[in-house]
Amino acid sequence: MSDRVEHNNSIYAYIRTTMKTLSQNTCMALIAILIPTGFTGAISAAELVVIASSKSDYKVGQVFDSSSDFKLSNEATLTLISESGKVFALKGPRSGSIEVDGSAEKSGGLIPSIKNILAGEKTEATTLGVMRSIGGPKHPSDPWAITAGESGKYCIRLSKPVVLWRANSKKTRKLILINLDNNHKVKTVWSSGQNILYWPRLMPLVDGATYRVDLAGERTLPKLTVAMVPDQPTLAHAAVWMSQNGCQQQALRLLQNIN
Repeated sequence: MSDRVEHNNSIYAYIRTTMKTLSQNTCMALIAILIPTGFTGAISAAELVVIASSKSDYKVGQVFDSSSDFKLSNEATLTLISESGKVFALKGPRSGSIEVDGSAEKSGGLIPSIKNILAGEKTEATTLGVMRSIGGPKHPSDPWAITAGESGKYCIRLSKPVVLWRANSKKTRKLILINLDNNHKVKTVWSSGQNILYWPRLMPLVDGATYRVDLAGERTLPKLTVAMVPDQPTLAHAAVWMSQNGCQQQALRLLQNIN
């Protein structure tokens, strides 16, 4: 950017010298040719939303202008997302603004949508990346994993392997999956010591379908409804789509994992 400003300053100096000998009309034509259309002399700022922070000065969900002075002490961290979904992961020590071309950040409602997702956070985390839970985690850290023991709607990507997750992996358990839309049934075994299990290939995943999970030893028979996430420009956009389509907790965990 400094090179561009220096270049234009040289142009202006040349124009001032030339104007002494050229007619007014000639000077105006020269200005139109030499100065790039739309040149403002500076890159406009853009809004950034905080999705993770180790410093109390920057709260999760808070929106800052990219021209702000982001001061971080040694080892402090701060992660922000722009309207286009671009991620800015900062680490101290540092100070100064963040260079973002605001003119390229077209408003599409991404930042307000991310703020809504973050407002739904109900954990005791001081930052998005820290989860505290007595007796072990109740949900997987992988935002795309399906919690086998909990009914609900789950957003998945067919471009990546789909996995089931359980909190207690002490015992080997028999597992039966049933597609409640067509009664197709698949039986498999979930080995001890394994918290995750890849979705059986013999049980096709269908957008909008509901599946019942019968895990031996469990008192409940959870029902899982799946939704296929369409291709999105960024993970932030995917999180917004998930939140708007009934996968709020997954959307929050996805934001937790963006860095």
